Amino acid sequence: MCSKSNGLAFAFLFIGMVPAAAMPADCSKGAVPAGPVKGEAEGTAFVPTQAKLLDAGSMSQDDVSFTTYRLYLEKPEGDMDSATADVTFLVAKGKTPDGRTFRQVPGEISAQPMAAEGLPEIQGWSFDDDATGGHVTSVFTEKSSLQLHFAKRAGGKIAGTIYLCSPGDKPYWIGGSFTAEIKE
Repeated sequence: MCSKSNGLAFAFLFIGMVPAAAMPADCSKGAVPAGPVKGEAEGTAFVPTQAKLLDAGSMSQDDVSFTTYRLYLEKPEGDMDSATADVTFLVAKGKTPDGRTFRQVPGEISAQPMAAEGLPEIQGWSFDDDATGGHVTSVFTEKSSLQLHFAKRAGGKIAGTIYLCSPGDKPYWIGGSFTAEIKE
């Protein structure tokens, strides 16, 4: 017979979710959860079915130019609603994210891996869920961490892995593998 606590443990294993209490303190290092990308935001499961990588323009700082990329992981939720995780990052102009890993570590901007002096390679991330009204963003926490890795592109697509953790009052995590359609 299964006890109540064993039943809860089984339920978390079955749906593949990590309870907020078990969230690593730093997801910018270590293993990424195995399997297709999934997560949880404020207690609601997030299992995206679409991924896009967009060239979102360019920017310059101190005569150094960058391409701004945005990764969108989306779960449609009806006619007009969706739940979307969005990560914005920088790559030196003329280069691609192929074969690279981008990180956001817990802490202030000065602790972040930099694209250039004073300019973090991860510019930010957010999660929005139209159906629940949920919104979580990197702007409001210095505790969040992220690793985002890309393989080499092939046939207009690029595979990758992501592990993002944001503990706190509105815990959020997402982790696993994805294949994104490239939109340039």
